[in-house]
Amino acid sequence: MKKTLILVAASVMLLSTRTVAAEPDTAEVEAYNLYKESQAFMDQSQWDKAIEILDRAWTVFPMPQIAFRKAKCLQFKGELTKALALLNTINTDDPRLRGKIDATIDDVRRELSKPLEIEVKSDAEQVRMVVDGNTVFFVPGKISIPQGNHRIEYTAPGFKPKVEERFFGPADRSMTLTLEPVGGRVVLKTNLDSFFGVVVKIDDMELMPSGTSINPNKASAVEIPAGRHRFTCMKAGMPDYSGEFTLVSTQTLEVECLLAPVKKVERKRNPWTWAFLGIGTAMAAGGAGLTGWYYWRKADAESKGLRI
Repeated sequence: MKKTLILVAASVMLLSTRTVAAEPDTAEVEAYNLYKESQAFMDQSQWDKAIEILDRAWTVFPMPQIAFRKAKCLQFKGELTKALALLNTINTDDPRLRGKIDATIDDVRRELSKPLEIEVKSDAEQVRMVVDGNTVFFVPGKISIPQGNHRIEYTAPGFKPKVEERFFGPADRSMTLTLEPVGGRVVLKTNLDSFFGVVVKIDDMELMPSGTSINPNKASAVEIPAGRHRFTCMKAGMPDYSGEFTLVSTQTLEVECLLAPVKKVERKRNPWTWAFLGIGTAMAAGGAGLTGWYYWRKADAESKGLRI
């Protein structure tokens, strides 16, 4: 009877221990509730919000089901590379979950193997586009490229080479490529002894050129974009000198700043002015004298009874 009671007590204690061990703790319950909450956002295709909640759930209590659901969100969002990487990290002994993970991995790999048709637009013509060092396209135009990250090199006549890492996903249908034109070199010259005090403005770029001890009136080359440009050379006390030039890629062009001091305009005096003035004055004086003499003679004659 006593032995029977001991066995019954031991069984009750074991069941009690198992019951306690089987009960989820607070963290697990919180993670599970967050896991369920994420489903509502997945149903509304709010993948980013669902991923945010799943990340919180994983921080509280990591479970393989949480990671799998996040991988599905990434898949539906189009981030297939990230989804595949996450799926490959999930470990589970649950055969049902394992089957879902493997099936999803196969789906993602099939999607990744499908090439994308991308319309490439560019401000340059005949751009050579090399993808991952082996596939070559000439754009603008359509290209066919696998989804994922790629290293792309661009070259085109008259433009600087460009290299970039670019990701292509299911949502990508077009891309715009911008290349920087290869500029030319401009060498500024002046007809003055040096560039001291000279300021040169090319389009919106302001320069203060300076020469060398050997060539004080010839500045070092300046690199600017190819095309048509307007320039103005300025120095205090001198009129501005403006002009235009056209620069071709890789060209070195000399541009002259023809500056000169402002000349004072002197009026030439006519020497005959004073001569005519003197003659006129003399004639006026003579006329006045003759008039006076006439009236004096007339008065004198009348006093003597004579008539003039």
